[in-house]
Amino acid sequence: MTDIVLPLALERGLGNAQRRLITSVVAAAAPVARLRHIGVALRRPDPAIRLVFGVPLHRIAECLALLGFGARAKPIGAAASIIGGDLTEIALQIDVTETLGPRIGVEFHASKAEAWAGLLKRMTAYRLCSAERAIALASWQRAPDELQGPQGTAPYTSDIPDDAARLSEGLPVRLLSHAKLSFQPDGSLEAKIYLYAGFLWRRPGAP
Repeated sequence: MTDIVLPLALERGLGNAQRRLITSVVAAAAPVARLRHIGVALRRPDPAIRLVFGVPLHRIAECLALLGFGARAKPIGAAASIIGGDLTEIALQIDVTETLGPRIGVEFHASKAEAWAGLLKRMTAYRLCSAERAIALASWQRAPDELQGPQGTAPYTSDIPDDAARLSEGLPVRLLSHAKLSFQPDGSLEAKIYLYAGFLWRRPGAP
């Protein structure tokens, strides 16, 4: 990844210090987190490589401590737990240059309308989102009845099927994708919500 894939995507090589740090961060986080994917900025001059880990909500502070974030680990973990509530699909974003950070991102994913309602309510209560915007975001969502079951969107995927015959089975949707909190070293906090408009297909073998 650091020797071939990323240099090809960026059209430049990675420095030795950055390559070593990426490897050490993935290894340090391994006891509590799983590397999900790696992101890069292709259209702006940002040298950072973004590592995105899947991590249990209650272990965010532990993961950050393992990565050397020191006194920032517990407050970020506590804030994430308050906003995340009972959500289970959490992603931790760490930017890597020759150092870590400084920004730390926490993503919250919800697959059912009631889970999104709870998340928006908590974000509003802690002044991360206005009540008017929360209502507008909740109202923006549109999905067929098939997605209103107990599992929400979990049995579905946005991956385009390999079998062309299944293309017509796609369900048109407008959904909230995920919310992200960005923690800065000075204690400031920024919240964003990402939208998704497109099609979902039922996963093969999904009940």
